Amino acid sequence: MKHLTTLLLTLLFLGGCSKSDLPDCLGEYNTGSWSNCYGERITKNGFSYKGEYKEGLSNGFGELLFPNGGKYKGEFLNGT
Repeated sequence: MKHLTTLLLTLLFLGGCSKSDLPDCLGEYNTGSWSNCYGERITKNGFSYKGEYKEGLSNGFGELLFPNGGKYKGEFLNGT
């Protein structure tokens, strides 16, 4: 829980990526309903993605934070 709190605070202070023009993704992460929307998700293995989703996959502009502190900010296509 402490790691999750630290990650969330880090995201808050870093500012992350700029907000998309897409509507917010609704509810919990769901591959069936998160499409053409903007959302934030933290995986069980410590990766954090904030950005655009299409058909449940990161697609468009977003930011991926790695568990080791690394960061990728840019374009995603079909989850990669």
